[in-house]
Amino acid sequence: MVLARSPNTAVVWAALLILLSTYFVLSQVGVADGGAAFWALTAAALFAVLLLWRAARNSVVPELEPVPRSKLARRVLALVVLTYLSTSLVSGLVAGFAPAVPPGGSPDHAIAINLRLNTTVGWPIIMIIIFQLGRLSGTWLAVRRPFRWLGSISVIPALVSLALHPVAIAFSQRYDSIPPRSLVETAPRMVAGTVLIFCALALGNLSRRESLRRPGSVASRDGGTNPGEGDTGQVVAPNRATEGGPMTRHAESDAGVARASVLLEVGRIEAARREIAAVLAGDPDNVEALYVLARSYQAEDEFAAMQDAAARAVAVAPGQHEGHLLLAFAQIGVEDPTAARASALETIRLAPEDWRGYAALALASLNLGQPRRAFRTIKRAVGLAPESAGPHYIRALMFHSIGWNLFASRSYRRALALDPEHKAALTGLGRVAATRGWLAAAAGHVSAVLAAEPTNHAARTELDRVVIGGFVGWAMMSVWTAGFFGMFAMLPWMWLLALLPPALWLLLAARTWRALSPGARVYAEHVVRTDIRARVRLFGLALCALTAAGLIINALRQDPDRPPSAAMAVVMVAHFLTLIVSAAAFVTVDRKVSGPPPPAPGSSSGPGTSPAGASPAGVRQAAASGPAPSTFAQPRATDLLAEQREGSHAGRWAMRLARAGALFAVVPLLVSADPPAPWPSRAIVGTIALAGFLGYGAWSRRRLILRPGRQNAALGMLLGPLTLAALVELVAIALAAVLPSSAMPLPEIVAVPAVLATCAGLVAWLGWLLFAGARGLARLALNSRQDSSHRL
Repeated sequence: MVLARSPNTAVVWAALLILLSTYFVLSQVGVADGGAAFWALTAAALFAVLLLWRAARNSVVPELEPVPRSKLARRVLALVVLTYLSTSLVSGLVAGFAPAVPPGGSPDHAIAINLRLNTTVGWPIIMIIIFQLGRLSGTWLAVRRPFRWLGSISVIPALVSLALHPVAIAFSQRYDSIPPRSLVETAPRMVAGTVLIFCALALGNLSRRESLRRPGSVASRDGGTNPGEGDTGQVVAPNRATEGGPMTRHAESDAGVARASVLLEVGRIEAARREIAAVLAGDPDNVEALYVLARSYQAEDEFAAMQDAAARAVAVAPGQHEGHLLLAFAQIGVEDPTAARASALETIRLAPEDWRGYAALALASLNLGQPRRAFRTIKRAVGLAPESAGPHYIRALMFHSIGWNLFASRSYRRALALDPEHKAALTGLGRVAATRGWLAAAAGHVSAVLAAEPTNHAARTELDRVVIGGFVGWAMMSVWTAGFFGMFAMLPWMWLLALLPPALWLLLAARTWRALSPGARVYAEHVVRTDIRARVRLFGLALCALTAAGLIINALRQDPDRPPSAAMAVVMVAHFLTLIVSAAAFVTVDRKVSGPPPPAPGSSSGPGTSPAGASPAGVRQAAASGPAPSTFAQPRATDLLAEQREGSHAGRWAMRLARAGALFAVVPLLVSADPPAPWPSRAIVGTIALAGFLGYGAWSRRRLILRPGRQNAALGMLLGPLTLAALVELVAIALAAVLPSSAMPLPEIVAVPAVLATCAGLVAWLGWLLFAGARGLARLALNSRQDSSHRL
């Protein structure tokens, strides 16, 4: 069985992020520590309750385990004890770092420090431990209603704390420790904390429940991954020959189509095309042969040829929906979503009960920048065939293409629950796991796929990501991080911190290696020895190890009370330059191996894809996930930058937003600086800037849908920082318009990043203007030279 980490783990991390961000923001705007802690816990609890409701609604009833009452009581008691001990011990350890109360002094400062440490350090640790206890409860409490027991377990620590409150007061008075707050002050925080503990237990329980029911290995059958095919997988023509009689011309054609369908199903694409060519030579208007021919091109992502074959089939039989369906997926592949939408609508008109027409319409709408309409359409497709894995898989691809990995993995699992042999869905789960850094889960998934289908290019690409980017790439980063921590080796016990990243990498590598199948291990060893991308990363690993060793040796010889020596400064600069040069070399080699990026959509085949919708690769995967190429074909080179290229359209949009946001944020930042302008003036300026910023965002998104430009992996890599910069500018403009004069100037947590993002955006504007001006002058000079040559 291949096990992957549940998406409910991400919910816990998101709740912790909301807890910390809410607390820090409220602290910066002047809210007291008690109020900030309460509202931070409340926000995290509400968020966790919402996502727990969504997760519980989509979960399945656990398999009941006949447990005696005495054994169940012991398990519940053990969980109660573990929950109480984890919360109390973590709170006690965190309280040990708070300052002592001076004799006769006020304990307010110590109480505030203790509350701050408990909120920012204690609660994250408690949530992580409680989540693991929830996973344990998924095995121990296999009962009909486990949430009732979990609710009791989460309430008992609060009840014990209430019962021991007088004892804590007496203890603090006797030993002059930090006195506990009154019940009136602590009760609201206790309620919010209890809800948060219950949500962590429940999410852990659901996570374990999903991992116990997750399907494992797959067989050699394709499992209906091709949305352009029927539910049975292929179109096989009936044999019109009478039993024992001579075969007619139609019977020979039908037999050839049947043989081609079987060959296509087992992956012998060239042989299938030869059979189809023989059929079409004698019967050019055989529509079923044209269907199989189109699918043979679909299996190898040859969408232009697929479009020609599907168009011939539509011309021969315009009243059959299968040809329009194949034509729609072909037009999605050549990135012409407008025509694909028309073909999908015709498919729905001819066959309104076929979910594949709605799937094609959803993909076309997503490429046209209409995500809401697209997801409404794919929801209707799921409603038409809820017991079929196909629509769930298409919805997973749509979620994956817009970066909603949590919902994508959930839809992938639904497809696998309906069809445990669905290799494409298992490959998608591996891709999600590799993107999130869960290398062991990704290795298990793609190993299962490659064991069943060794020629699966998508699974081999994910395995290369795990081996090259995971094993070797993370090894280099762990050594570089160890060198960074080694700069402070002159301080006590810092050398232990320098050993932590390599130790964590060894643990991760061991788990990932155990998850690989024996054949995948042999392939991984071959890739590490022969692949140029792995060799470059190994060379970067050697350089980082050399500079890290130099840093640690110089740091151990360094006096902590003196400034760094010249040798230390040189090695430090070399260590940082090694990381930058290695990263540039990685990207260069990856681009060279994967080949040039595809041409800009819309140049020759219609409008392109939507930056806010689906990426071209994601749509092509949905439209062409068919049988694997022939085993005799030369394997294609894997593209480690495919995910970054898919995000290049969104990265280009984020870059334009961040660049334009710098212009709109200049005046609001100036009127919010010390001394700030009156609130009415700031409100007018901020409202105008906010309206301009949002209007430009909508206009640039529509423009990018029509002219998406060429894919650029660098823009996909910078998607996160560019999005964060645009968001910071948007928040700064909104706060400048909303906050009253008493809260001015802007808090440093907002003002400093906003100023940095604005300055970077202005520099980007200047660089773009210079580049555009030089390019315009060069074009004018070239055009004038061509005109003069024509005149001569």
